[in-house]
Parts: sequence; C-alpha cells; structure tokens
Amino acid sequence: MLTVFYKCKCLKAEVSVEVPDRSPAVDIVFWVQTILGTRVGNDHASRSPYCMETEMEYVKIPYKPEGA
Repeated sequence: MLTVFYKCKCLKAEVSVEVPDRSPAVDIVFWVQTILGTRVGNDHASRSPYCMETEMEYVKIPYKPEGA
C-alpha cells in the first residue's frame, strides 16, 4: 500500500489515503485514473459530502524506487 496525500479547497489541510501499489504490469494512466482517482474521490466524498469541486488542488504521490 502507498500513502497518498491530497488537498481540496474545501479542506483546511491536506489529508492522506491508502492506495494499492501499482504493479509494473499495470498501465500508469489506468492506475492514476482508475485506482488512485477512485480512492481519492471516495475518501474526499466521505470527508466532504457536500463539496462540489471537480478537481483536487493537488495530489502527492510518493516515489518508491524499484524493489523498495
């Protein structure tokens, strides 16, 4: 699992969410749009159910060297 940090205008501070690691066999675009996007979106909806923003201010994805 990977801890990803994100911030929305509706949040006072950045928050974190756990996201499954991307295996080398999974396309990076698919992982970002489907896996990461879904996890961040669901977490945000649970924290701010009335927020109407369609974009996060930022998402921080930590770099993990191969084999780490």
